Amino acid sequence: MDNATVTDAHNQTGDEDPAVPPRPANPNTRYHTRKARDAEARAAHAAASRQWRRALAAAAFNRDDQKRLLNAIRNGTTVANAARDLGLTHQAIYKRASWDTRFGNQLERALAETCPAGTHCGKPSGARFYHGHCHACRIAKRHPTTE
Repeated sequence: MDNATVTDAHNQTGDEDPAVPPRPANPNTRYHTRKARDAEARAAHAAASRQWRRALAAAAFNRDDQKRLLNAIRNGTTVANAARDLGLTHQAIYKRASWDTRFGNQLERALAETCPAGTHCGKPSGARFYHGHCHACRIAKRHPTTE
């Protein structure tokens, strides 16, 4: 195909500049092929990367692994030890729980069921002295913000 044919095919509407190639429909494609770094291209690239990372995380930590982790927690194992037994880190477990709400709810229920703090649950003493690990104890363990 010669240059005249390319220009004619590109300018079918007559108002487009033949020196500027058409914009790809997918902003993530612009991020990669044209090194575009505008807000739309960056947001599309971030969304595509997030989807890719979550697919990898789902493959590495599937539903069977989740069941094994939750059973280990219900049997008294800490999240860190249960994660280590699965070849993961506790940070990976909590990150997964932050975006996978189904798993996150199951994890929080298992942690609440097995929280050793008892009547001190949700208090700083429950987290510090009784090693409470439920959501309320984790929140109580943090320093209060000053206003």
